[in-house]
Amino acid sequence: MTQHAKTPDDTYAMLQQIWSWLPAFRMVGETEQIRSAARELHVSASALSRSISLLEDSLGIQLFTRTRRQLRLTEEGRTLLQSLREAMGQISEAVLEIEGRALHGALRVSAPSTVNRLLIVPTLARLRARHPEIQPRLSKLRDGEVIERLRMNLLDIAFVTQSVQDEAITQVRIGAYSSGVYVGASHPLRGRGSLELADLRDHPFVAPPPSQHGRPREGWPPEFERNVAIEVTDLQTGIDLCLSGAYIAVLPDLLVADQRRAGQLYRLDLEILTPINIFALHRRSKRAEAAVAAAAATADELGLRVAVAR
Repeated sequence: MTQHAKTPDDTYAMLQQIWSWLPAFRMVGETEQIRSAARELHVSASALSRSISLLEDSLGIQLFTRTRRQLRLTEEGRTLLQSLREAMGQISEAVLEIEGRALHGALRVSAPSTVNRLLIVPTLARLRARHPEIQPRLSKLRDGEVIERLRMNLLDIAFVTQSVQDEAITQVRIGAYSSGVYVGASHPLRGRGSLELADLRDHPFVAPPPSQHGRPREGWPPEFERNVAIEVTDLQTGIDLCLSGAYIAVLPDLLVADQRRAGQLYRLDLEILTPINIFALHRRSKRAEAAVAAAAATADELGLRVAVAR
């Protein structure tokens, strides 16, 4: 039997039929679990399972592979889920626009601790001064979570230090910051003139844990070995340990300028670090675009559009 190509009317009728099942599919697709999705939607697991089956039957496509204990999205299911994320995000933004609330409500932001202290704190102050109805929600997500949450529309904007290429996400370079190799006033390397990397070999470092790819986060060249004696996730703790005089640390020049002027920290004469870029990743929305504009203005004010002078 010859199949006829679907007309726009056919497609519209099909969309009308499946429309009410799509939110159920999205929730199950995000969790790949019927029971947890049912709890989120306040429906029974059996009703939710039936909605998914009706959707698959209507499309004539298997959206999940099933075992006794779990579901897994098929390739077709992943394609539909990504389209739903984008469409529901656009509809949500359109509703806010129509209601005049595009610059109101929660703005979900993620940034690493160094970028938080350097850029995000003054950026959010600037943003709130101009758009007081925006309510920032600041978090620090792990590397692998950022893109996933942006894709799932669970995050509005993320500030990162590594470029990311993703068709669904807009990336804007905000600026860059310079760092130096620092020691405290009582460290044995303080006051030394020109140094070689070999001179640092016997001295312990304090540093953040490496990235998921094993690279130093604070800009230390990975090809140069060093002795990291203490790993810290909090930047201020790293600064305090460096101030103690017992450890070397790579620190952002701008954040330790006061301690340097006071003679509490000393910048070693080593030119091995390159500026670290700051990028904003976001899904298109007026709130995220307002945050990007505030971050760019703050970066200009702080001198971060180019690396801060040493």
